Formats: sequence, structure tokens, C-alpha cells
Amino acid sequence: MSRKLKFTKMKVILLTLTLILTSFVAKSQVFFNNSYDEPVWVALAYYRDTKEYKGWVTKGWFKIAPGEKKEILSFNPMGQYLYYYAQTKDAKKKFEGKTSLLVHPTDAFTIKNADKEYVQKEKPAYKWYKFREVNKGAKDIVKLKYTIDFKY
Repeated sequence: MSRKLKFTKMKVILLTLTLILTSFVAKSQVFFNNSYDEPVWVALAYYRDTKEYKGWVTKGWFKIAPGEKKEILSFNPMGQYLYYYAQTKDAKKKFEGKTSLLVHPTDAFTIKNADKEYVQKEKPAYKWYKFREVNKGAKDIVKLKYTIDFKY
């Protein structure tokens, strides 16, 4: 077999694998399962590494009723860790962690570089909230669907 033919076959195989992986990633999701006895509003943090952007992103607010399982991201970010912050109505009960990230306290938001102080200086309405870490585990890094079980 000629060298050119081998190279062409290799390109076809790589293209096929890329298309298969892309279709799987397009169907991946992150869900939040609320086992608490009240509705909660959730903000999620995840790391993005794309051609357009690289860094921590926070996104919220997602209202999740008691017993509800809701999709909060249409993709499962690569990487071992996700973070979330949750609160009940009017923040009467907060479910916090140790990692400080920026949110908008009242409005829906998507904040890039949510771990950077200069972002808060540019947008004073953003506030620092303490997010809980979710270790997806090494085996779950490429899992297509990932559920954060919220139980308190």
C-alpha cells in the first residue's frame, strides 16, 4: 500500500472519530436534582477551554422545585470539578461552600472570568458568593450526562 493511500485512510479514520465524538458531546448535559423540601435557585460554575475562551464561568439563576431534576447546562464541561451555590427564596437559607466566585445577586447571568477581581471592579453589581465543590471523579470527566444531587 502506498504511503499516500495510508495517509488518506488515516485522515478518514480521524475524521470519522471526530464526528462521532462531536455527536456525543453535543448530547451531553448537566442536571441538578433537588431533594430539598423547598424550591432552590442555583448558580453553577464550570471551567471552559475552547478556541474562543479559557477560564471559569458562572451561570444562574436556575429555579428548581422540590423533587425536580432539571437540566442546567446543555453540555457537560470537561474537567473533574464543577461548583454550585444554591439558596431558597430571598436567600433565607444558603447552601454555600468555600470557593469564592462572582454572581449577579438578583438577575440571570453568565459571567466569564468569574474568579477574577477585575471583573467585579468593572461590574460592581456582581457579588462574591461561596460555591460548593463537586468532584466528578476521574471516571466521570467524559461522562455524557452528569447529575448533581442536592440533598439537605
